Amino acid sequence: MKSTSSVVSIAAPGRNRNLIEGGLVPIEASPWVDAFDAGDFIDDACTAKRLGSRASVLWIEWPNLRDAAENLVNYITPHFMGADGSLAAETVTRAVEAYGEAARSADRNAPLVEFMSTLAAAADRIMSVQAIAVGADGRLRYWDVWGLSLPQWLRSGEFPAFYLRDREPLLPREVRGARTALASRLVGHRELGLLLGESSSPLGAAR
Repeated sequence: MKSTSSVVSIAAPGRNRNLIEGGLVPIEASPWVDAFDAGDFIDDACTAKRLGSRASVLWIEWPNLRDAAENLVNYITPHFMGADGSLAAETVTRAVEAYGEAARSADRNAPLVEFMSTLAAAADRIMSVQAIAVGADGRLRYWDVWGLSLPQWLRSGEFPAFYLRDREPLLPREVRGARTALASRLVGHRELGLLLGESSSPLGAAR
């Protein structure tokens, strides 16, 4: 998996060596835990895709959706990579585009549902890898994706580096479960209720 962060050379005794010999490259943790402004990151990502004006109007009308987007960035950091770059940037800009396309619908809730379900679809990529680090005691530590955010987990263990290992693909029912779990992390109960209450909820649809 590519990363915008540098890889780091570390001593590789014991389990570190096993991970490296298994083809995993250690990723320096410090850029992932350094402070960043999620709002500025989102504004830059939208501007880069020529969505700045559209996004500005959206945030004014629905500040809760802006909060949800920032929650995603803070959860995985700007460094978690998607298909063509930062997963957070890809997902948020795609959500802004999805909102605009759904705004043509007669269903007034459609734009909100499309935005939130597009954010939730980032779970597919997040769940495609397992973050692993080696603790000070030499034991392997695994990121529980539904516990601490990724930067919080890295800080809590004071890990100098970590690894990303591919997981087995999710089953269709697991995709829906993962997207629902991520949505519940990003949005409030009212928004989640709206998303889950749709008879044709798109949480399990390919995006």
